This record gives sequence, structure tokens and C-alpha cells, in this order.
Amino acid sequence: MTFKEWLEEAGWIDDPVLKGMLALHRLVVEFFEANGGPITLEPSQRDFPLRFPGRHLDKALPAPQADGPRIIRGPDQNYLVPLDSLERIQGMNAQDVPKMLSHFVRDQPYIAAFAQASPENMASAIIFVLLTIRADFMQVMQTFPLLMSVLMTHFKDRPMAPGELEAKLTEMMARQAAGSHPNLRVTSKAGKVYRQGYGVGGQIFGFKYDGVTDVWNRREAIYGSVTNLVAKKDTIAVFEYLLANVKGLAQAKAGFCVQLIFGEMGCIDMHNVNLYSQYYLDRGQPRSKNNVFQPDHLNGLYMRSPTSKRDLDLYNALDPRKFSTKPGLPGPRPSGVVDARQMRTWGNRTERFKGSVKAYMDVLKALEKDGFNTIKLWDVWVSYVANNYVKSSPKKDVGGDEDGGSRYARDGLLAGNPLDPANDPTDARIMRTKGPIPDRNTLLTQSRSIRWVTDPQAGVMKPIKKDNDESNPLDTFSVDGMDKEPSAGAASLAHGATWWWRTPGYWWDLIRQAQGHRAKDGIRYSSDDWAGPISDVAKPLAYLATEPEMLDNLFPDRDERRRFKRELDDVLKRHEFWKKKDYKPSKASKVK
Repeated sequence: MTFKEWLEEAGWIDDPVLKGMLALHRLVVEFFEANGGPITLEPSQRDFPLRFPGRHLDKALPAPQADGPRIIRGPDQNYLVPLDSLERIQGMNAQDVPKMLSHFVRDQPYIAAFAQASPENMASAIIFVLLTIRADFMQVMQTFPLLMSVLMTHFKDRPMAPGELEAKLTEMMARQAAGSHPNLRVTSKAGKVYRQGYGVGGQIFGFKYDGVTDVWNRREAIYGSVTNLVAKKDTIAVFEYLLANVKGLAQAKAGFCVQLIFGEMGCIDMHNVNLYSQYYLDRGQPRSKNNVFQPDHLNGLYMRSPTSKRDLDLYNALDPRKFSTKPGLPGPRPSGVVDARQMRTWGNRTERFKGSVKAYMDVLKALEKDGFNTIKLWDVWVSYVANNYVKSSPKKDVGGDEDGGSRYARDGLLAGNPLDPANDPTDARIMRTKGPIPDRNTLLTQSRSIRWVTDPQAGVMKPIKKDNDESNPLDTFSVDGMDKEPSAGAASLAHGATWWWRTPGYWWDLIRQAQGHRAKDGIRYSSDDWAGPISDVAKPLAYLATEPEMLDNLFPDRDERRRFKRELDDVLKRHEFWKKKDYKPSKASKVK
């Protein structure tokens, strides 16, 4: 039994005199003990060289000064937007600002420069990608800063043992739940106790614990290997390395890592599988029962054959079953005394692994040949996803803003759309894709959760989810209007979560949001409609109340830390965080 547990069992922990003594002890410890490495960076530490911009971005950015790499300057305190991006947006410098600024060109350079700067930063980008696997993106945005703060506070100077990260997060959730009203305590199927809305199990689970642990423990080795490979301009080798060495990363997410960190390749996730399958299937042609071609994911829905064999080949290449699961790894080459069978087995595994890499790379190369390079893949994706999330629940905000039910903010400095079909032929081609766009990814990879029913209007079969009956057919996405959807800017902006957590302004802005203010431009990715009860006190903020060690590392300056702690205590009190009995938004008034 620990000393603290003994105090709690004896009932002494609530004694006001003892509380005062413990508080005094903590102040003494703060004064005499040096904190571990700080989580947040000083202003002078927030400018990063972009040594490896990627071939497409290299052409789009202003030329570097002299012979050195470009220096991407850190966030502006008024907006929490990197200064380089802000100048390109507002046209404050001498360069010609394009009429339609690519969101990739706006947002990715600082992400890449940040990730390339240190092992911790690169691990941050990879862990961010791991958390996005089979998880709600809005919840990832809440859990990721918390997770990185835990890693930097408790495991920066020592490796994690297997299962230690899960045990630590479970302990933190239980501690927060213990201080909450019993009505808000939830017990998961695995027996973990957490406060409603503040659990982390939906974003980090199963294989992700192993993946995060391994990446963090080996971040120095990963950083060294990856930077050596990219210095040779071999991003395919980087892709292979990440695929082979990061637990949980399959082809799409390994491609996403390369796109985020080095500005190459891309993520052919479920949305891109669905969109580009439809694009190559009909190239804008109408559905027809003539010239029959039966797509593998449509039961009884016939569409005209693709316009060329190449289009049909690309449609087949986009089959998600070819790269939705991590390929078997060949392992190290057998050494010592080995027989022919061992070498043959290893050789076959190596060939299969190389084949999976080639299959994914062939898709990316073919897309690039049609104009969909890494920049365009990003810009189309944020437009497509943002547009379809708006249409899922159209409405207006209470205040009259036109968020329209969107997950992502539709106004502000960074709102806007990067597509320009009137002047860009690639944008024009993708906009001719006919909808509705079936969810080929789900239809092929989750066939057991699908059933087919007759569409009474069309007279053909249509797929629906078994647990949703006929209310949510899977073929409802469309490109209609995506070239004008302003929330694409916020969907792109959200990827900045990879670096926000190392900026003090991010944490201070969580306080501002808890005081009733909108998030500053630069981190305002979520629309007001999607704020919900958790926006009263954001998840990363709420855990600081029960994790003083994290707070110490976030703000190594004692005066700033005390000031933040006072504001945090006030926020918790205003929203009656520990007294609340239900999961509803707080009615606390806005702080002026």
C-alpha cells in the first residue's frame, strides 16, 4: 500500500490541515526539483527547416533563401497559424499568391518541417496516423494531444513495457471517473471505468497500443533510418520501411505518413477507394443495362463498361482487399546453416511483401499520371469528405452561422475550397464523376454486415447496413457541390493536430473555448454544431485537472503554470465539471 492509499483509507486525505501541508510540499517540490523535458516549445524553437519538401511541393513553394533549406516559421499567436501560411493566404509578401490556394500547400509544409525536426516530432506524426485508423476523426482530435502529453511526461526518458501505456491510460480514466458524479461513470466491456464522453477506448485500442508503444520506444531508430532513406530521395524505401517496421500500419496509412512527413505519395483510404473507383468506372457516363459490366461491389447494379482497358485496370487495382490489411512481413534473411526450403519460404514472403508495395505504388503512379498527385489527392479528399459530412445533416447554427450541420467549420480565416474546375482540368474531370457513389470499400471488406434489398424506385438491388435497416443506404456520397464547400479548409486544417500540442497557445485556447469563446483561427476545425458537451471542458484540458505532472511539463515556467492552473480551476468550477449529473452541455455564461 502506498502512502497516499493509506491516507485515503484512513480518511485523512480530506483533513484541511493535511491538505494544506500537501499543497505546501508540492510548492517546495516545484521549486527545488527540475522538471523533465517540457512538452511545449518556446517561440524561438517553433521555426523549423523543411529539408525534404517533396517534388510537387518544392515547385509550389517560394524558392529557399541562398543554398540552405526553407525555414517554415512557427504559428502566429493571434491566429495559431504558421506565419508562412498566413502570408501566403493574405498575400503579405512579394510572391504571387495563386487565386485558389491549395490547402496542402497551405497546411502541410509546417507539419512536415515539424515532423522532420526531431524523433519526438516524427513519432508524433506517425502516432497521429495510427490513431486515425478505424476511429472517429473528431474524437482523435481530442485524444491525440492527451496521448502525446502522457508520452512526453511519463515515458520520454524510459521505454514503456508491454501493456504499460494501456495500464497508465486506464488508471487516468478511472481517477477522473472517481471524481465525477456516479451518473457519468461508464464501465466498458473490458472493465475499464471512465467518465462519459472522456474515454479514450474509441481511438486507441488493441493493436494501436502495441503500435504506439513500439513507435515511441524506437523513435530514435525510426527517425535515423527514415531520414537516411529520404536523404537519398527514396520515398518508396521510406514507405517500405514504415510498412515493415511500424505495427498496425497497412499500405494506406503508411502512404499517409509519407504524405504528411515528406510531401510524397498519399493515403488511398476508404473515401479515396470509393471516389476513384467510381471515377474510373464510368468517367461521368450514365448507368445503363446495355454493354453490361458487373462491378465486383454492386449486386444487380449494372453500369456501362469503363471507357478503356486502362480505366478497367485501375478500377480493379483500387480493390481495397489488395491493400486494406497489412501484408505479411518476410522477416530477416535466414542466416547460418539453412536449407533450401527455409530460403524458398523467406523468398516467397519477400516477393509477396514487395508485390503488395508495388500494387499500392502502381495505383498512386496511375493516379498521378491522371493529374492526381499528392497535392491534388489531399485537396480533393478534404473537399469530398467535408462536402459529404455537410449533407448528412443540413441545418443552421443557433447563432445563424451557415455551418449547416457540417462537422467542420465553414467560416473564418481558413475556410474556403481549393478546387477550381473552371481553370484546372484535373478538378474538372473529378467533378464529372456521377453519384451517388457506392461505398465499395465497405461492400468488399465488410460484406457480412451488409444485406441487399430492392430499391422500390429504381427497381434494382441496393445495399444497406444490417443494423441500420433502410435508413442508411451505403451509396449516398456525391461530388456535387464539393468544389464550393468552404469547410474543406477546416478539414485540411485539422491535420495540424500533429503539432498543436507542442504550442502553449493551443492549451490556452482550450481555456478560452471553455470560457465560451470560439477557437482561434488556426485550430478551429470543428463547427459549432459538433461542439457538444465535451466542448465545455475539452478532453485534454479535463485530464490536466487530475494529472499535475502533465501540467508541470506543459508549462515549465512556474508563473505561467500557476496562472494556467487558476484559469483551469475557474473553468471547472464555472461548468460544475465535478458536480454535473448528466451528459449535457453546460449553461455557463460566456466570460467577457
